[in-house]
Amino acid sequence: MNRQKQAEPKLRETVWNDIKHGNIKRTLMQDLRDLYEFYIDPKTRDRLDRFGWFRKWFSASWRILRQAILRLTPGRRILLVLSIILAVSAGSRYESYDNGGNVQFGIEFNTASYALLMVVLMLELKDKLLARSELETGRSVQIALMPEEQPRIPGWDVWLYTRPANDVGGDLIDHLIIHETCHGIAIGDVAGKGLGAALLMAKLQATIHALATMKKSLPWMGKELNKIFCRDCMPSRFASLIYLELCPEKGRIQMLNAGHMPPIILRGFKTEEMPHANQAIGLSAKADFKEQSASLNSGDFLFLYSDGVSEAQNKSGLFFGEDRVKELVKSFRYKSSEDCGKLVLDAVAAFTEDARPTDDLSLVIIKRKG
Repeated sequence: MNRQKQAEPKLRETVWNDIKHGNIKRTLMQDLRDLYEFYIDPKTRDRLDRFGWFRKWFSASWRILRQAILRLTPGRRILLVLSIILAVSAGSRYESYDNGGNVQFGIEFNTASYALLMVVLMLELKDKLLARSELETGRSVQIALMPEEQPRIPGWDVWLYTRPANDVGGDLIDHLIIHETCHGIAIGDVAGKGLGAALLMAKLQATIHALATMKKSLPWMGKELNKIFCRDCMPSRFASLIYLELCPEKGRIQMLNAGHMPPIILRGFKTEEMPHANQAIGLSAKADFKEQSASLNSGDFLFLYSDGVSEAQNKSGLFFGEDRVKELVKSFRYKSSEDCGKLVLDAVAAFTEDARPTDDLSLVIIKRKG
């Protein structure tokens, strides 16, 4: 009990550390930018960008306030509107007198406004903390579904990585041991972000596990995955997927690419991009799927990635781009797959700097060893 009390942070020390090390300007500007983008849709933002700075600031502030009020529950909406009315009446005072003419009770309107506003903020904070607790639980489950360690496959050097843009993500990274002479690797991207995408990712992963050991062929597996996704998921939801199988003794990789970013092969110092093969899982119940293959010699690489790499944005809104990805892959030669992965992550981080990630980022790097 005493240990728990000692571990609790002190308010004064916490605030002082925030002032000293919290990089207040950067975090505040990021929070204001997030507020602007959350409450104002892209079309309206484009229109506001044509205004002068004062008109843009005034219009944006009003729209944010209006949207914040409309998104509250009825009781909280009334409290917030009442607090705004009382704030406008700042300086006024309500007093109640007894029979002798003495003040029995008095309150400043602006004080009442602050009190009502604090009630609304505390209620909203409570909801956010509950939601964050649920997301942290979801994140723990999602991590538990991922491979506990990097695949160890004789003749191959394989490195897997995924990082969600938010607390939970819709990207899939997985390694399956089908049997001693066959390993499965999967990378996928469910449309959307957040909890909904994460739930569908878990469903996609479980379905792959169920079908991988009983598959007749990779095209059959793709068709079954697509059938299940079309049957059980919402019409607007789909997933891109690459599922491949490799054997310890062979340098040939069999692959099913369903609407995912085309893999890049590095041979020597030259790169080649594999062609698009099939449409994404869940777009059409009548879709057919074809198998692809690639043969790798000693030192060759196969690079798979999600659009969180190529579509990573910097503060100016510029994308990292597929050309930068291909140039990075050319520098993989003589490196381990893990070093190559860290090279990509460092390059993306240097490009985006302090910009908040806009999408989940996943990598699969496969090197054929001698």
